[in-house]
Amino acid sequence: TKSVDRSYAVKGETLHYTITIANLGGIAKTDTVFKDPIPYGATFVAGSVKIDGVSYAIYNPEVGFALSDLQPNDTRIIEFDVKVN
Repeated sequence: TKSVDRSYAVKGETLHYTITIANLGGIAKTDTVFKDPIPYGATFVAGSVKIDGVSYAIYNPEVGFALSDLQPNDTRIIEFDVKVN
């Protein structure tokens, strides 16, 4: 699931996205890559990616990055910011 911290923003404001990825299946998910396009009219805030609360300064959701294996019933929470142009 994907959510954003506000439904309306103006130029110069920052939006905070939260994405929850869950493995609801019965086997581990391996070699998972997360990729999410940045919305039109916004720019990714470099250094803002967090996975399960841990910062990953060089990650960029628009380029994509690998996630650790997801065991059955496991989740990853990915967060990042974008600035409205």
